[in-house]
Amino acid sequence: MSTNAIQAAASAHRAPSGGWKPFRLGQQPFFEDKNRAFWILQSAGWAGYFILRTLSGIANAMGWSFVLHTGLLTRNGQAKPALRWFMKAVASLRRLR
Repeated sequence: MSTNAIQAAASAHRAPSGGWKPFRLGQQPFFEDKNRAFWILQSAGWAGYFILRTLSGIANAMGWSFVLHTGLLTRNGQAKPALRWFMKAVASLRRLR
């Protein structure tokens, strides 16, 4: 099989240009949209926290209830910035009345 045939077969399997791109990482500089960059870094940080905390809990024989506790703790920590933004938006709407 020639190289051109392999390239043609590979290009036939690629997604169309308007396909699903969850983070759009290749299309624009990372910090161009600061809100998107914040949430990507926020999610990555809390996911790392959850993984490290869960693995250390399992390694120290803490049990599966510790994993549940860590999951709830992580989710609440992730939600704090969104909740803070929501409360600021509600407060600013009350001031407009």
